[in-house]
Amino acid sequence: MPAARKPSYDLVIVASARLIRTLWFATLLFATLLFATTTCGRESETPSPALSTPASPAAGPASASPNVANAANATATTEAASTARPSAAPPLLARGRRGLLAFSLHLSENPPPVGGLFQVVTTVRDNRSGEPVTDLDQFSLDATMPAHGHGMVTDPEHRPLGGGSWLSRGMKLHMHGEWVFHVSASRRQTATRPAIEDSALLRFDQPVEGAR
Repeated sequence: MPAARKPSYDLVIVASARLIRTLWFATLLFATLLFATTTCGRESETPSPALSTPASPAAGPASASPNVANAANATATTEAASTARPSAAPPLLARGRRGLLAFSLHLSENPPPVGGLFQVVTTVRDNRSGEPVTDLDQFSLDATMPAHGHGMVTDPEHRPLGGGSWLSRGMKLHMHGEWVFHVSASRRQTATRPAIEDSALLRFDQPVEGAR
């Protein structure tokens, strides 16, 4: 009988290597499929955020914006200041240097606070008839301190109130002592009225007690 052939060890090694490689690829494929299945399951379990719809504002009267409210308050404050009533103290009276006009000054605070703003309402009248002069073209009111050679640190504004009266805002006597108010008024000549121009000085003592 012929002798049996011995198996080749080389073939056994090659077959084993192929088997190991096949098992390795199978294990890798299984792990990949398992990972993909787990990830998809987690995503399906995560709830999607609900879309929020902004609530519509309730019906009702519209509220003014802060800027509009501040502007309204500022306007109201300005109007109240422009119509401030003069103090109960007697007005300062003076006749014009030329004897044509008479001036009466009503201070909003008398005496005003040292360094504080105040207003003056000046009424201009005809010195002979006593009637208000309502057709003036120019009016001015200022104050100086002769002992120190200076005036006010502000530039007052003047506007007519009607009936021969003028409102001066932004007056300030920043020191105590003797002050002098300078007031003047004039109008141009026309076909129906003569020209008129006059001025006056009114001394005023600003006491220390007026300081804030």
